[in-house]
Amino acid sequence: MVLCFAMLQLFCLVVWGYTPYPDSNDYLPLARQSVLEHGIYPTAKQMQELPFIWNLGAINTLVGSLYVFHSFYPVHILYILMKSASAWLVFLIAKNLTNDTTAFMALCVYVLYPANYGEANSFLSEVPFTFFTLLSVYLFLKEKYIVCGLCLAIGNWYRPLSLVLLAILILLVVYQKKGHSFLYISRIVGVYLLFNVSVGSVNYYHTGRFFSQAHTGWMNLMRHSWINDQNKEADYALFDHHHPMYVPNDSRIDPITRDHVWRDHFFIWLSHNKSEYIRQMPYKLVKTYISDNTTFCTFLPDKKEIPYLYGKLSMKTLVKDFPRYTALQWLVVYNLMYYYALLFLAAAGAYLLLRKGSVFNFVLLCGFVLLYTVFIMIIVGKGESRFHIPMMPYFILLASIAIFGLKTKRGRRV
Repeated sequence: MVLCFAMLQLFCLVVWGYTPYPDSNDYLPLARQSVLEHGIYPTAKQMQELPFIWNLGAINTLVGSLYVFHSFYPVHILYILMKSASAWLVFLIAKNLTNDTTAFMALCVYVLYPANYGEANSFLSEVPFTFFTLLSVYLFLKEKYIVCGLCLAIGNWYRPLSLVLLAILILLVVYQKKGHSFLYISRIVGVYLLFNVSVGSVNYYHTGRFFSQAHTGWMNLMRHSWINDQNKEADYALFDHHHPMYVPNDSRIDPITRDHVWRDHFFIWLSHNKSEYIRQMPYKLVKTYISDNTTFCTFLPDKKEIPYLYGKLSMKTLVKDFPRYTALQWLVVYNLMYYYALLFLAAAGAYLLLRKGSVFNFVLLCGFVLLYTVFIMIIVGKGESRFHIPMMPYFILLASIAIFGLKTKRGRRV
């Protein structure tokens, strides 16, 4: 089944080709520039030119492919392998947490979910981040704590959100190992820190600044919090030069310093807009979980000419075009029904775990989802549907627990 999943993804890649999502499309010239300057991203020159430090893992994966293969295409194949391995990891995690039947259900649900196809047609960070976080969970269940910490760190290199899962795993170690927890926590955290120090040291050698992950968070949080402010005109007076995004000596500072300026600006804005900050949280939540349409942009026939790729399959467009849908839009609607069913069943699965007193399983599967969601609402500048993609394996695992639980209950009635 996993092999068929991989072959179908390869078929999608061959037939529909590269998907120029905004972030993915911007990674390509940065990777090419890094190779031309005989370095890794970001090079010393890029540190003087770029407004912020983007996704280190995704861009340097492209850089590595250019150095070795002189092509970006092998990264598509790597992402197909990662996506397929993620399906297998969902099976293994379910098998470790529950039983063979639930594990097989989880694998079937994952492979049959339409939105899981077409992701490898781009270079967005969700595929590798999801793979490495799932692998870290599986290694954690097998008590391979050193390699677990390494996978968490690599996942964070691709997308700086692994700290959320690290917090959950530390909590579970304390719950499970109690008096011996410090030894196991030190293995996970020690390797995690060692990897980040190593990456930071390499970057310090090349650029003169120590950093181990992307630095876009404060810029995004400041920009979107201010732009979405209903009374944003009043914010002009709070900042020098009467603009929230203005950075003094902008041409003479590097992206790290610039990010610190935006951090300071955000807290200035927050001190005068606490209620506005809280008001925006439900909107971020809705935007993150309202739909799962992003990957279907892969199948748009004119995707290379569309200025805004997400527009044609957005919820607003689906409402506007109803019921005169194209075949692709009908597929998106079918996927939405599948997605909403998964969310409902995941909630049922969480309830079953609580009712049965499965504290470990509940904290592992639900804790990561809940803490990740809180992080999105508090720290991330805006909600996007693709932000929840790394959570889909956990929804599928919870949904499979619900399906198996309902099946068992029905059998007892008979």
